[in-house]
Amino acid sequence: MLDTLKVARSLTDADFTPAQADAITEAVREAADRDDYVTNAGLDERLAAQDARFNARLDAQDARIEDRFAAQDARQAAAIATLETRLAWRFTAALLAQAALIVALLRLLG
Repeated sequence: MLDTLKVARSLTDADFTPAQADAITEAVREAADRDDYVTNAGLDERLAAQDARFNARLDAQDARIEDRFAAQDARQAAAIATLETRLAWRFTAALLAQAALIVALLRLLG
């Protein structure tokens, strides 16, 4: 139970005007009557809900980042495969050119 007279006196002792002290005391009394105050359980529930929303946002952001990395990895793998193919063709062409040169030299010398 709230002692409104004691609260009002404390406020007037703290240099509030009697009208301000009465208004504040009345607001506090009404809040206490309505059970309109924060409890540990209520605060814990709100914090848990906020944490859940925050974690959901982080999970979504993580998924987007992972998708971007996967896409980048795929592009790099494709680029490496293309490079390997080009190198293999160039190596084959160099071998064929070398073989043709050897055959030409053998005919020239033979």
